[in-house]
Amino acid sequence: MPVLDPSGSRLSGLQSDRKRFTLSVESGGDVEFRVARHHLTFGAGGLGRVLGGWGFDGKYSLLFGPELGGSALLRPNSNASEFVINYFPALPLVLRTRHLTWHYDIEVAPVALFEADNTRLSYGARLAGAFSFTALRRRNVLPWAGLDLSYEYYFDGGGRGPIHFFRGGLRIGLPWDPS
Repeated sequence: MPVLDPSGSRLSGLQSDRKRFTLSVESGGDVEFRVARHHLTFGAGGLGRVLGGWGFDGKYSLLFGPELGGSALLRPNSNASEFVINYFPALPLVLRTRHLTWHYDIEVAPVALFEADNTRLSYGARLAGAFSFTALRRRNVLPWAGLDLSYEYYFDGGGRGPIHFFRGGLRIGLPWDPS
């Protein structure tokens, strides 16, 4: 049975985003695998993003905003001291669902790629998922930490052929309720 306030309307609840606008600052680190022209290479990177979101009810939220990531990957067919520095701007759209202290994300995003030695853009798409543990809200912040997995495909362009990226890592977030 839902909890009602004295006027008879349903309460939003302190530990949810129900009927709230939030601003979420998120960051994380990951291990990456890149497949391009039948060559596999790997490395590590990280990202930062700011997402505005709206909680529709006690269970679902929709978030959207800018992201910038980067990574250092070993150069294919070279010694272990040569790296390719990659940059990844994106505009993720995240559907978040909650179950008690856990939340689960499904994400899609248009993405781009440029490198330190080739600044022409390659464009692609991302499909990602995450599961996270949410702590208690403190001073209008509802922190969480979790694991994410993603796949990105970049189309032929920017002086590069088609590229596949597989990523997995840790992510943390600090959704803030400005009200």
